[in-house]
Amino acid sequence: MYRVIVADDEPAALKHICTIIERKCPNFEVIATADNGESALQKVRELQPEVLISDIKMPIIDGIALTLHVKEQFPQILSVIVSGYQDFEYAKGAIRSGVCDYILKPVTPSALKEVLDKLELTLMTCYYERRNKLIRNLCTGCSIPSSEELVKVFPDGTYYVAIMRKNAVPSRFSSHTGIEIFSIQDEKMIVYGRDEMESLYICPKKLLYQTSFTAMILKTIAKMADNLSFITAIIRETPLSPDEFPAVIKELYRKLDKSIIIGKNQTLFLDQLSVKCTDNASEENHFDNLEYLIQQNEYQKFKKEIQILLKRWETENRSQLWIESKIKHIFYLMQKFNCMHETQESVDYMLDDAFSYAATMDNLSESIIGIINQSISEKIRCQCSDKADIYREIIEYLNRNISDELSIQVICKKFGLSQTTLSKLFRTYADCSFNNYLTNIRIEKAKSIISKDKDIFVKDVANRVGYSDQFYFSRIFHSVTGLCPSDYIDNYGIADKT
Repeated sequence: MYRVIVADDEPAALKHICTIIERKCPNFEVIATADNGESALQKVRELQPEVLISDIKMPIIDGIALTLHVKEQFPQILSVIVSGYQDFEYAKGAIRSGVCDYILKPVTPSALKEVLDKLELTLMTCYYERRNKLIRNLCTGCSIPSSEELVKVFPDGTYYVAIMRKNAVPSRFSSHTGIEIFSIQDEKMIVYGRDEMESLYICPKKLLYQTSFTAMILKTIAKMADNLSFITAIIRETPLSPDEFPAVIKELYRKLDKSIIIGKNQTLFLDQLSVKCTDNASEENHFDNLEYLIQQNEYQKFKKEIQILLKRWETENRSQLWIESKIKHIFYLMQKFNCMHETQESVDYMLDDAFSYAATMDNLSESIIGIINQSISEKIRCQCSDKADIYREIIEYLNRNISDELSIQVICKKFGLSQTTLSKLFRTYADCSFNNYLTNIRIEKAKSIISKDKDIFVKDVANRVGYSDQFYFSRIFHSVTGLCPSDYIDNYGIADKT
């Protein structure tokens, strides 16, 4: 419901416009009226509507001056001028000064409805962009919106929230690892992801008719599940108001990051989660032993001990962040005794990739051992002469098999590479992560398919480029191209003449 202020010094004309809006424009609501420009400006300042409709000739401040003041102080408000035929040229000049549209007197229902329908499209886009910016700031901690801002962007009153993530927490070192995801404009469910592996769901309570929010999220999880990843979901079962968003969403992200266990599917409930205390004393003996093995150059035993530790941590359901802290300490020991040939920055990147791409603890163990091998020996599987050739082979394979389930684990197994080596190849030759590259070539392929067949269904495009979920594909497509697939088909597709 978009809010309107109407200003006209003729009571009959004022009532006529209000009646048309009430009867013909269900998405607009007149929240105030004024019989002069000064009063209208004061009410605009107090109420900050989405639309101002003003007669061109009014006492104290005329319509043109009024709209100029509004444009200067509240550029987001859309203004419409109502003028007589004799003021037509004057009204056109006003448009050049920032007025969105004008209506000639006598105002007809069809003319006013046509103008407001056009404004509604503009307002929907402005609202969508404003909502996305606010959600990003809310979720990334850039700023905390005020209660007034939250209520304007989330007007439905009561919402449910949940967060779902495939695999590990987002990469913290590379700026080219993922694509920020927003739900497309027509979706009723609001979705945001720091990258394409994550979805924060904000669901208006009124959308839930015959199912519960929890049941809906569980159904979504089932659709997203595959054999190449694990999923962690945290659901808030209690509905909340918009002014609770900052605290609750912050808590959702905090609990998500702390709850991820590599290789383990989990569906957790926010109100039931508690912080677990972990005993680190039992690890001291193991690290003393690792330190001794490093000092004695017993690298095979050193690596075997790490594999044993990782296997034990898996059975203990240790979180990703907990394991990361222990692994980083191990590499600190290697650095302490001068047995690292890689720079600390390089090791940080490799560890970040190892955890980001690990779908199982076995994947992680293999990557950690690969990093250690690379650190204690300058010989790696890809010699300088054939790195570029192997990279080209991988790219060709991805393009040939774009409709298949592809992951870094699949490619590593196919080409006999460690995840560490594969990640380094993509950072070197593509200046992005493997996931980011795969997403981009899938979307480029989707655009190519659409350009050749305007009559194709979105779900068929999704399947042909490796996405089993049409809505997930649509969000990814929109985030990369700026258009949802159906709009892209309308704009760029060619009708199939066969």
